[in-house]
Amino acid sequence: MNKAADKRSGQIQLAGEGWVGDVRRQLAVLTSDEAFTASVRGRRLLRYLAEECLAGRSATLKQFAIAQDVFGRGDDFDPQSDPVVRAEAAKLRRALDLYYAVDGKEDAIRFELPKGGYAILFHRQPSQVPEDDTQRRRFANSLPRLAVAPIASKSNVPDAHLYATGLTHGLIAGLSRFDGLEVIGHHTSVAVARNGAIEADQIHELNLDLVLTGTVRWGGNRIRLTLELSETETSSTVWSEIYDQIWSPDQAFDIEDKICADVVAKVANSYGAVASYFQRPGARSRVKTDGAYSAAMTFYNYNLNHTTFEHTRSLLRQTVDVEPSNALVLSMLAELEADAVALRLSDDTIEMQAAREIAERAARLDPNCQQSQQTLGFLRMHCHDFQGAVQAYERCISLNPNAAYLIGFSGWGIALCGHWESGLAHLKKACRLNPMQPGWLKLAPLLHHWINHDYKAAHINAIDFKSPGIAWDPLLRSVTAWRIGEKAMAREAAAELTANHPEFEGHEREYLGRFVYRSETVDQMLETLEEAKL
Repeated sequence: MNKAADKRSGQIQLAGEGWVGDVRRQLAVLTSDEAFTASVRGRRLLRYLAEECLAGRSATLKQFAIAQDVFGRGDDFDPQSDPVVRAEAAKLRRALDLYYAVDGKEDAIRFELPKGGYAILFHRQPSQVPEDDTQRRRFANSLPRLAVAPIASKSNVPDAHLYATGLTHGLIAGLSRFDGLEVIGHHTSVAVARNGAIEADQIHELNLDLVLTGTVRWGGNRIRLTLELSETETSSTVWSEIYDQIWSPDQAFDIEDKICADVVAKVANSYGAVASYFQRPGARSRVKTDGAYSAAMTFYNYNLNHTTFEHTRSLLRQTVDVEPSNALVLSMLAELEADAVALRLSDDTIEMQAAREIAERAARLDPNCQQSQQTLGFLRMHCHDFQGAVQAYERCISLNPNAAYLIGFSGWGIALCGHWESGLAHLKKACRLNPMQPGWLKLAPLLHHWINHDYKAAHINAIDFKSPGIAWDPLLRSVTAWRIGEKAMAREAAAELTANHPEFEGHEREYLGRFVYRSETVDQMLETLEEAKL
């Protein structure tokens, strides 16, 4: 039997014989495992929703029926005055996310409860590879290890400790979705914590590099959450923030989601607090700096620069020779091989199709590696497989909606593939999560403005591009300045392009065509550049 997958209809995302039995076995695991933190009511709701979906009745899963069948409400049930179904579904969704982020990573079947409905989706998770290969898959054992100490409630407000627990769960689930961190599970953190902190002997026992601690206080209709991320060897503060929010019990989950999304984006993003801290000289004595982790950190520092390109690619190639099944490093290498061709960063290049094959292999090795999906979209885009590129970019975004840089990159790529509205929306969200994004992401909104003849807005994007290591920087400043009548500025930028970027001369149309897929736009930019050079 085969069943197609469709999130909107809530159908089953499995194929092959025996899938119903596999789902029911996983249901039994979830409803009996202590690591699954759903309440008794939440487990009852999960059984009901799963069985209804297995019976093909996902389309009839409405609040009224659930309230009567699961929670014993009568015919007078009013979802506006009694939010029991929405509240329990939100708790269940959170419990599933946490379970699969930590304890359920290796389970064969994943249960998902998307927002906006009550139909359970069932996914068959990627098969586990042998342990010796798994240990080498991304960073081997060199990842920074982080524990989230239970958030301490400093208030006598009823159920305040439950909200603090929910924040702790949300932070663990969110941080666990990033490739660059190894996050200790909630049960371990609770077991070793004392008064909202983790003692030194336990830090040593668990070999922790980072500890996130926090307190939450209520004052009238406001709450204040204070968080601090510390590096354990020196007790240095890596990051800290205070969140003040207007408190409403009806908005408890929304407030929690907003805070957790902001925290994980600022802490665990590719250019976030953890990555920035461990890139500092002398700050990594406990975290291994050889092998895949060092290669990845060097990649994040590369940022399209001729002067760092060869060293970064050489380090990635060496790492791949040692760890040929490391999906993360493979995908990073594929991206640099593409840059070498598209930006003419080196005379030592491979064919773009060969770089794509590296990216495809990385994605097959680890379909849940977000970097691999982003790079796969990038290479498919370069090979003009725009539909396949958008699919990979969207898969990247779905893996972790709080990974600001990867969401921004994927939105950028989706826009360049011609899906301007959705791509730019993702890019805007990424900038909200973390405003410190690379300037070259401005290419997408710039091209959109250009196509719509809004050259003033395009010129603002060109000024913010700020990537002097590549020819695109002076090129975009020149053509947009000319279009708004700033002739002197345009000529100055054109002269800078000629003086500093010999890789562009003689390859102008090919260079633009690597990222601009409307021939009309390429023609317009080249004509404008010629005028600015006169």
